[in-house]
Amino acid sequence: MAAQRVHELMTTDVVVLSEDAKLVEAIKKLSDNNISSIVIVDRHIPLGIITERDIARIAATSNPAEINSLPVSNLMSRNPVTVYKNADIVTALEIMERNRIRRLIVTDRIGKLKGIITYSDILKKLQEEFFKVYNRCYRPQVNP
Repeated sequence: MAAQRVHELMTTDVVVLSEDAKLVEAIKKLSDNNISSIVIVDRHIPLGIITERDIARIAATSNPAEINSLPVSNLMSRNPVTVYKNADIVTALEIMERNRIRRLIVTDRIGKLKGIITYSDILKKLQEEFFKVYNRCYRPQVNP
């Protein structure tokens, strides 16, 4: 099996916001798109990421009126961890493990947003490959 590349598994339709967007907008986008994170960008360059966990954390400690007016830049994780689109998926997994994160922003050589890849995306692919090998090696062959 040839090494799978990040761009082969990543999601390219990434939901984004600008850093001056309000938190209420981020909450709506998360809900409307059934996603768990939004990439904050400026001219396609990732500036940060905001996740459901970030929002839950602030919601637990703030009053609702404040939440509506907060800009996402106050909550986002800045300097997001990224991976180059042509990196192999094992490298992506290593980066996630090292940084204790579950998703990576995928960029091109000049740092522009190209997609997002999650731990689950990679594990699903590895599981598929495992079962292909298992079936090839250990399933009994039926001769007619």
